[in-house]
Amino acid sequence: MVLLTENSISNQSMFRKHSGNDDLIFSEVYYSMNELNQQKLDIIKKIETQEKNQLTINRLYVDEMSNRLVLAVESVEKFDIKTFMRSYNIESVILMDYVEMEKESDPLEAGDGITGPNGIGGCTLGFAATRNGVDGFVTAAHCYPISSNVEIDGVVVGHVTARQEGGNLDTEFVESNSNFHTTNDVVNGYEITGRIISTLPTNATVYLYGNKSQLESGTITANSVSDWIDGVWQSDFYTSTYSSQRGDSGGPIMYKDSGGEYSIAGIHMGAGGMFIKYHNMSSGLDVVAKIS
Repeated sequence: MVLLTENSISNQSMFRKHSGNDDLIFSEVYYSMNELNQQKLDIIKKIETQEKNQLTINRLYVDEMSNRLVLAVESVEKFDIKTFMRSYNIESVILMDYVEMEKESDPLEAGDGITGPNGIGGCTLGFAATRNGVDGFVTAAHCYPISSNVEIDGVVVGHVTARQEGGNLDTEFVESNSNFHTTNDVVNGYEITGRIISTLPTNATVYLYGNKSQLESGTITANSVSDWIDGVWQSDFYTSTYSSQRGDSGGPIMYKDSGGEYSIAGIHMGAGGMFIKYHNMSSGLDVVAKIS
């Protein structure tokens, strides 16, 4: 789904033309993502510069679906939200109970933005999987070292328990924490059916969902490439024409069949439309995609 502050026919046509995708779904919102992210940064800066800060914010993040900032605190009943909104000149805040939020079983979706500890190393959640019966997800191995915590919006959602960077893999498995569950729904309404694509021919159309680029499409240019990538020998990977940005690494690569359903083909590795084959992840790292 594409969120627009002005959902006009001309804007829709422009997005469809630049993305090359006629299947986009549009929704009109009041705040742009730039406005919400700037408001978030302004709040953080003001809090950090206060000499005597009695305000403890446990989580502060942008929620795309509600088009608001979500502010989570431990003592909601003691928190004066009206004074807070006046002090920070902001109208787009939803106040939530942090304790209750942590108790919920939050879904981790394919395409979610993830980071390492302290927000370092932005990548993308690939797809929900199990390894030796343990629930979790996969992403690119060049994102985080073994045993690293993985976070979403500053909250630890899991830790890396297996990885291989080099040969026919650039993949790691992240075991999810008990209060989170993984799903192969893709953020913004796309859905992976759970079927697996073992091989794809050249010229087949594939789709990347990256945290930065969102949905991008392209065609496969080669289906078994080997080369040195950033000093690491990688073998038997696909190359394609889809566009990507830094931060998309690990994002799901999907194949859309004649019935319009998305299936798992692999995960994004790097610029030039390079992506790792699901078959190699399954055989080399013992990961099994969750079937929806």
